[in-house]
Amino acid sequence: MALHFTQWHFISLTGTSLHSMALHFTQWHFISLTGTSLHSMALHFTQWHFISLTGTSLHSMAFHFTQWHFFLYNGTSFHSLAHHFIQWHFTSLKGTSLSTMALHFTQWQFISLSGTSLYSMAHHFTQWHLTSLNGTSLHSMALLHFTQWQFISVNGTSIHPMALQFTQWRFNSVNGTSFHSMALQFSQWHLNSVNGTSLHSMALQFSQWHLTSFNGTSIQSLALPFTQWHITSFNGISFHPMALRFTQWHLTSLNGTSGTSLHSMALRFTQWHFISLNGTSLHSMALHFTQWHFNSLNGISLHSMTLHFIQWHFTSVNSTLFHSMALHSTQWHVTSLNGTSLHPMALHFTQWHFISPNGTSLHSMTLHFIQWHFTSVNSTLFHSMALHSTQWHFTSLNDTSFHSMAFHFSQ
Repeated sequence: MALHFTQWHFISLTGTSLHSMALHFTQWHFISLTGTSLHSMALHFTQWHFISLTGTSLHSMAFHFTQWHFFLYNGTSFHSLAHHFIQWHFTSLKGTSLSTMALHFTQWQFISLSGTSLYSMAHHFTQWHLTSLNGTSLHSMALLHFTQWQFISVNGTSIHPMALQFTQWRFNSVNGTSFHSMALQFSQWHLNSVNGTSLHSMALQFSQWHLTSFNGTSIQSLALPFTQWHITSFNGISFHPMALRFTQWHLTSLNGTSGTSLHSMALRFTQWHFISLNGTSLHSMALHFTQWHFNSLNGISLHSMTLHFIQWHFTSVNSTLFHSMALHSTQWHVTSLNGTSLHPMALHFTQWHFISPNGTSLHSMTLHFIQWHFTSVNSTLFHSMALHSTQWHFTSLNDTSFHSMAFHFSQ
């Protein structure tokens, strides 16, 4: 079902089975939604109040919440969800299993996130306050994008290949035991101390902010692009293959001898031209490209990467392995993405042209396509996907399995 409710009050929706529904609620109040099975739903809530959503199984849902208040979310299983929350308040998210989720939170307040397993999540937090994130296992997370908010502590025991992108906020301490292969992107904020024991293969991108001290023991294979900011001291022992953020300039080639291995780097390029990046291993990288032209990225292994492409042209990505990637592409052109394995990816494409992703496995993906043209998706498996497509053209989607998908197409 497609429920499109505008400017009204909704008290309760207590159906036992709300299977494969697309709820589009705008400017209204929602008190409770206590259905037993809310499987493969796409909830698009805008400018309203949400009190509690205590469904037992909220499997492979895509929640798009904008300008509202969220108080309680106590689901037992939140598997492969895509949460897009904008301008609202979130008090607690105590799900037992938050596996392969994509949380996109913008302009809201987050008090606590104490789930037991936060495995392979993508957190996109913008303009909000986070008090504590005490998950026991924050393994293989990509994509903590925090903008204009305050972060107090991240005390997880294992925060293994995470990409933390923090913009315009204050960071007091990160005391995690293991911060392996993280990409920290900090812009316009203050950093007091990062005292992790192992800050291995991190990519720290700091722009227009103040850094007081950075005393990590091992800061290997970092990419530190610093632009228009002050650094007091930087006492890292090892700063092995770095690549710095380039803004409003032209780069012809990056073919350095030490560029053979560009392992777990975060390259953020803004308003410039990049011709080729021919590294043999581009493992667990976070590529943030804005308003520029990219011709080819021919790395053999692009494992667990975060590709954030905005307003640019992409000709080809001919990598063999695109595992656990989050592609966020806005206003650009992609010709082909011929990766063999596109397993738990989150593709966010807005206002651009996509010709074909011919990956063999596109499992548990979140495809958010707005104002663009889609010619073909010839993948074998599209399991538990949430396609949110607005103002675009879809020619053909010839997949073998389209299981538990929620298509939300408007205009």
